[in-house]
Amino acid sequence: MIRLYLGRLALMMFPFLVAGLGMEWWLRPQVPRNSVTPFQTSTVDGLPHEMRPNFQTLYKGATVQINEHGFRGDLPPRKESTWRVAIIGDSVTFGNAIGEADTLPVLLQERLPNAQFLNCGIPGFNAENVRQLLEQRVLAFEPDAVVYVFVSNDINRSAPQREIPADSVIDSFHGFPMGSAFLQWTGVRLKGLLRAIGDKNSGQWVQSTLKEFESGGKQRLRQSLIEMKQLCDERQIDFVTVSYPFLIRPSNNPFAPIEEAAEELCGRLEIPFWNLVNAFEPDEDLTRRWANPFDSHPSRGANELAADYLIAEVLEKKLAAFEGGRPQSE
Repeated sequence: MIRLYLGRLALMMFPFLVAGLGMEWWLRPQVPRNSVTPFQTSTVDGLPHEMRPNFQTLYKGATVQINEHGFRGDLPPRKESTWRVAIIGDSVTFGNAIGEADTLPVLLQERLPNAQFLNCGIPGFNAENVRQLLEQRVLAFEPDAVVYVFVSNDINRSAPQREIPADSVIDSFHGFPMGSAFLQWTGVRLKGLLRAIGDKNSGQWVQSTLKEFESGGKQRLRQSLIEMKQLCDERQIDFVTVSYPFLIRPSNNPFAPIEEAAEELCGRLEIPFWNLVNAFEPDEDLTRRWANPFDSHPSRGANELAADYLIAEVLEKKLAAFEGGRPQSE
């Protein structure tokens, strides 16, 4: 009798197994591929890692070119009397899973060709790391303005510094349940469904980030903002912060308290602040702005809207003010 029931159960499950294998076969080629790591062991004490200078590789499905200074893309010589803006932050600034031409700094450069925009984003950095990078590396480029692109997990504690073998290859399926593209794809959509019906805090990553925020994350962010502002003020550099939202429907955003806290902190510290959620339609489902179905980083379309908003609200006015005070050539 038991064998009969097991046989019937196997027959019932067989179509689901076939469907799952079919989905795995269809989804697996869509997972963004990686090659040799673009990271190396940090040469700056306290930073978890850095990018490999003068290096090109495939990372998150996109070709990334790291310049001689350890940042993505071109870093042209400073032009006299040209407004130079350093965009600092993490993987959102760097442009995970998208081509260089699709990143926020490049799209800003296209729209304001009379200025210079530098991509100084490093994947995996938090607010403390960005503050240290600003002091140790970015200020040497003598920017006239610094734009910190804040994202909610910037409040996390710093990762420890680690040794990174030069020949290590990043596993494209790292973190996927059982290494399965189908299970990862299903899990992402299940979490989205749970948020849509009111369970905003679904997912281990969400819960751990919120826990970090409650256990000192807000204080770490506050101190980092204070120090970044001080570093810029001492050099008469404009310092502004913009918040890039977690790309889901804003009414379901579990990180809204963190983003609101960042805005409140900037207000108290007299740091100009803009929330890039205003670049999108009210309560738009921002999952359609993902770089790909497996990666919630901004796509080119998201960055285009963010760039247009930043220029209209912030950068055009600051560029005009800079040009108004530009030394006149004889």
